[in-house]
Amino acid sequence: MTDVLSYRTDKIEQLKKLAKKRNLSLSQLSSDIIDEYLQFYVLTQNFDMYRDSKETISLCFELIDKSDLDKIIAFAIKGDVQSIKTTIQEYSFENITDFIRSWYKFNNFKVEEFDQDGIMRFVCKNNMSENWNTVLSAEIVAVYKYFGYDGVIESKEKGLFDFKISKQKSH
Repeated sequence: MTDVLSYRTDKIEQLKKLAKKRNLSLSQLSSDIIDEYLQFYVLTQNFDMYRDSKETISLCFELIDKSDLDKIIAFAIKGDVQSIKTTIQEYSFENITDFIRSWYKFNNFKVEEFDQDGIMRFVCKNNMSENWNTVLSAEIVAVYKYFGYDGVIESKEKGLFDFKISKQKSH
């Protein structure tokens, strides 16, 4: 059940333009904006992040020696797991995936998802360095593994990551 909420704003003309552009009602647009903000709020309450241009971050990762990537991955996994533990009460595949989806959305990465008989495949074409894609894919697969979901990296290269995660906990 949804509740009706009214509010006052001096941004009505901007909202009308955006609603028209997205082919949505003002009510649906407002609801979508609130949902998006709440996702962002929940994510950032327990996941300390810094946002910079993708080009800068990609270059920083590109300059890291490959021998140091495992240290970065281990460090990132620890922080990710702690953030998930302090944000999510039940560690289901869907809850963990929703948390990660929020991170993708916040950082403006379009990730394609393919449901393949109990396996979810995540693929992202991006403009990031090979090292960044290596770290991100290894980090996310390891986070799922921590919570009992097996995964495998299919590809990690400049401009692309591709990995698969089992939707069922391993025994």
